[in-house]
Amino acid sequence: MAARAGQLRGHEVEPRGYRYNTTFFQPVICHVCKWLYNGNTEPCSCGMISYCDRVHSALDRDRTARIVGHNEICQVVQKLIREGKMRNYSPLLHGEWYYRPFNYVKIVKEELQRDLHPHERSMLLSARSCLFCHHETGLRSCTSCYCVDFCEIHHRKKKNHKYHKCEDRWNWLYLSMQTVNLGVPWTRTFHNFPDKCHVEDMVEFYESYVLPAKTASWTVMDIVYSDYVSWPLTTYYALREAELFQVPEPVEGTKRTYVIHILEARKDVDKFLPYWEIFLHVFGKPTELIVVMVGAQIAPELAGRSGTVPICNAKCANFGHELRYEYHRMLYHDYASDERKLFKRPNVIVGFHVRLSGGESWTRFISSLEDPDIPFILTTRTRVNARRHLKRIQKALSLSAKPYFNRTNKFSSRMMTKDVENGRVYYHNEHLLVYRHLHHMDAFPR
Repeated sequence: MAARAGQLRGHEVEPRGYRYNTTFFQPVICHVCKWLYNGNTEPCSCGMISYCDRVHSALDRDRTARIVGHNEICQVVQKLIREGKMRNYSPLLHGEWYYRPFNYVKIVKEELQRDLHPHERSMLLSARSCLFCHHETGLRSCTSCYCVDFCEIHHRKKKNHKYHKCEDRWNWLYLSMQTVNLGVPWTRTFHNFPDKCHVEDMVEFYESYVLPAKTASWTVMDIVYSDYVSWPLTTYYALREAELFQVPEPVEGTKRTYVIHILEARKDVDKFLPYWEIFLHVFGKPTELIVVMVGAQIAPELAGRSGTVPICNAKCANFGHELRYEYHRMLYHDYASDERKLFKRPNVIVGFHVRLSGGESWTRFISSLEDPDIPFILTTRTRVNARRHLKRIQKALSLSAKPYFNRTNKFSSRMMTKDVENGRVYYHNEHLLVYRHLHHMDAFPR
């Protein structure tokens, strides 16, 4: 089993470099080097971020070619606090806390008269408040996880420290800090996959193909790596178990082609691309695997790009396999109806933590499918999220469509991540929905 983060504390590495604009956000760790220093950081004048020392505070003030700079937004936040528009929450006056941080994003953006950088939006959505009453001043962090805060009154009540999944939050923070400073290996080879042995879940996959011995503990890097291989492994094993993995016959004079569409691809989808090579290993004859990423949130610099991904020689290149990719920065129904004939018919459509937005809806997505018999795989962070999507899909189909699978994903990531909108931590791809098709009820729902 994976080692707990607390068991890995003896393997910490020293922080280095300037990290804030490409990594996670947590208000009590140093905004520059992303290190906790046992909670001994000092808050900035705006109270939204912290620094480990004056050197990093000074480094972060002004904009340069490499650094966004905190000074501009810091001055705006302090101004809004003085005007009583921030850090004055009272449940009697302002209703539910959930909407308050989104209002912070709105008013700060208006004051700056520009779009917010991702880390600035995370900063505002992660505004510190008491876990129970949401007061925003006189706060003390939980000294076990440093991920939640209490006002003085609620901090004194020890029973209040039991209700926020402290260990899970600490695991997320610890592993996030370690990831920043360790980096992630870009590729690993799995020459024996899937021939070596049959596996039932992510733990068995690691025991058979990753760890030096079955009894070996997972390293931090192993835990991080599971986040990347979860995408292709979830797709392959879901298709196989649902008996939907079919390899098309090649057109004469060409090699076999297998096309995967990723619905509502997110901004950082490019970092997962090389790990789809493992999916190529399941094909017994030369195959061209094309991963088509479609979504309005794809980074602008990736829009319209296509090409080939370097792959291993032993199991792929020498065998005649090829891994190709396409990025389409648009909504799926626009891609499916594009007049330039960009559309490639998929063998499967996969949605990883889909949040349909910007004009996309389940109705528009489903109506855009020329062939509704295409398998559809959807992962979510919880069973509750899965239930919401299920109801929306049923409504879009105007009938009681049921997924073939609706259960915990056996190949979910073992790396925890945080939802900046609600502060909760979860595993990527934790829950799984598999539809054989999207046009009538599945014959054998489970």
